[in-house]
Amino acid sequence: MAWDSPADLRPYRIGVVHGYINSEALDAAIAAGEQVSDAARDDAQNLRKLLGGRIDMAVIDAAVFAHLVSTDPQLRPHRHRLVFGQRLLETKKLYVCFRQDAQGRQLRDLFNEGRRKARP
Repeated sequence: MAWDSPADLRPYRIGVVHGYINSEALDAAIAAGEQVSDAARDDAQNLRKLLGGRIDMAVIDAAVFAHLVSTDPQLRPHRHRLVFGQRLLETKKLYVCFRQDAQGRQLRDLFNEGRRKARP
């Protein structure tokens, strides 16, 4: 499906996760009643709604999507029926926080070491 702005998505019922921030434009359209949405408790529930035809699309992170369709026992058998769209609503930064104590510093260092090893 081709779209240029979140306004192009207004004819569709979009699955979102209750309490999640999506994009400023999409969240504003939902709050104003301009965008039909259906809130789920989590991303897996949204994907099940998508498979069941209760929503037309769902807002989900690419890595979460890949993980769920390969590991969730209810979704895995139907993974060939789900497609991740290539156009992103928004790119968000991800932050990891650690306690400011000896154990927190140790975990931070371990995390950073893993990131360095994972880089190509």
